[in-house]
Amino acid sequence: WNVFCSGFALWSPTGPGYGAAEVWADRKRLGQVDFASPEPQTSHIVFHGDGLEPGYHAIWLKNTTGRIPLDVLEAQP
Repeated sequence: WNVFCSGFALWSPTGPGYGAAEVWADRKRLGQVDFASPEPQTSHIVFHGDGLEPGYHAIWLKNTTGRIPLDVLEAQP
């Protein structure tokens, strides 16, 4: 995603059979998300990217294992 923000929230369902991914913003690794859970769960916030300088940012996920589900990237002003 290319968004104007100072932070973001990544929404996704989780459940059996899903894998994991690294979260990146502007060539910096922010963390990892594990989309696996014992029971299926509806979409919820799985990652917060806070503390970015206000402005345009390139945000992406790098798949590390299995399938990854995506729902919404919520940009915060």
